[in-house]
Parts: sequence; structure tokens; C-alpha cells
Amino acid sequence: MKAEPETPDLKWITLDCSLMEPPEPMLRVLEQLDRLKQGEGIKMLHRMKPRLLFPKLQERGWNFRVIEHTPDQIEVRIWQESM
Repeated sequence: MKAEPETPDLKWITLDCSLMEPPEPMLRVLEQLDRLKQGEGIKMLHRMKPRLLFPKLQERGWNFRVIEHTPDQIEVRIWQESM
């Protein structure tokens, strides 16, 4: 199993998707990725792991780390090394 990468020290843009229904959280994150500037990343808050988002991030070359605070409080940090 691949270890999750360490989270870099970036300015994190928080997207609280915990009350959204699919596919809105994934669409919001993908839309926000296009707006990120140098030194920024996304901190997505959700009530579950957005498993359909992960392959899309990998296809586009984004790193991500899943942090489970509780079973229904998930944080996903998304960034790109080249930024």
C-alpha cells in the first residue's frame, strides 16, 4: 500500500462539502483546482471519503492526503508539487 505523502506548508483554501450531495463536492473541488495559485492547496471537509474524486486527482497529477478526524469527519488535503 502506498504511503500518503506528507502535507506541505501551504495556504489552504477550505471547502466545506460536508452537507453537499454527490456529485457537488467533487465538482466544487475540481473547479477550485483551476483557480489555485502558487503556494495554495485545498482542504476539503466532508462526512465521508470522496472515493470517486481520488482517481480524477491522480489522473491530473494532484497529490492528496486523507485525514480521518472521526468516521464522519474527513479532511482531504489536495496540492501539486510543482506549484
